[in-house]
Formats: sequence, C-alpha cells, structure tokens
Amino acid sequence: MHTILFYCILKAWGGIFTNDIVVMRQVASLVTLMAIYVIGDGGQTALTGVVIGSGYQQYGGFIVLVAYFVIGIPVSYVLCFKYDWGVYGLCLGLVIGTWSHFLFYMIFCSCFINWKQVARKASTQKL
Repeated sequence: MHTILFYCILKAWGGIFTNDIVVMRQVASLVTLMAIYVIGDGGQTALTGVVIGSGYQQYGGFIVLVAYFVIGIPVSYVLCFKYDWGVYGLCLGLVIGTWSHFLFYMIFCSCFINWKQVARKASTQKL
C-alpha cells in the first residue's frame, strides 16, 4: 500500500516540504527507489516474525550484520563516494542491504528451518 501511495504522488512529494525545485527533483528521483525499499522492508519484517516465532532468533543477528554491515553500507559508500552517485547511491546501497536481509531470511526459512520439528515442538506446548 505504501509503495502505491509513494508512486502515485511521485512528483508532488517533495513539494510538501520545500519550494526548492532542485530538492523536489531529487526527492522525485528517490521516491521510486524508496517504494522498492518498502517492499523489501515489509518482507523482511514479516520473515523476522517467522524466524523468531520458530525459535531461531539467534541467527537473526548474524543475518542482519551480513546484510547491512557487509553488503548494504559498503555498497552505499562505494556508490555515493567512489562513483559519485550522491544521495541516490547512498539510498540504493541501503535498499540493496534491506533486500539482502529479506532474501537471506527467505533462504533461511526455506532451507534451514526444520519445519516438522518446529510444528512438533509447537504442538506439545501448553497455551
């Protein structure tokens, strides 16, 4: 829903906060990128609940460290400063970090969680 809202008000979003045309154009160029970010962020948020609820929360910290500190922040730095992409490169790196977080959680939930064991453990717990 947020993605659709962001995209629908693409041109007007910056005008809410400023009258500076340069800032408004910069914001308009980032809105599509932020819409993509919101999709990945929603997915990783949902999968965070799955990982915690299935009892594997000890692996979440490692996944977050890799996704953001090994992938997202270095990519942001390189795109922003080395390739001179400015704010767009900075945001793109963080979008890549968020999508890495989401994809790592998808792989973890699909391949490494023993769902039969989790279901058996859940069925024996008293409410």
